[in-house]
Amino acid sequence: MNRAGTSLPEVLVAVAILGIGLAGVAALTRLSVSALVRVRATDEAQAALQSFVDSATAAGTRPSAGSRELEFGDLSWDVPAGAGDSAWARFEHQALPAPVEIAFVVRVVP
Repeated sequence: MNRAGTSLPEVLVAVAILGIGLAGVAALTRLSVSALVRVRATDEAQAALQSFVDSATAAGTRPSAGSRELEFGDLSWDVPAGAGDSAWARFEHQALPAPVEIAFVVRVVP
């Protein structure tokens, strides 16, 4: 006897397949959002560090050592007094697991 329609096992299998698919989409969405947050935070950290390095290497400006709290993290640095010495700056962003660091050399332009 042929009956039109779907049986309960067929519906359960279809719902299970859809559930697995939706769980996969949700996991990928979570991963992509977390990656986007990390990329944006790294970009903000690098911009803050580049801005600091630009101001530290500008003529007549020589910050020795210190730190500053910014909107999205903490910036710290150490710039030696001698020209040509290695200096560093570190930015600890709230959304990143590790600080972003940059090393640079302050040159005196005649």
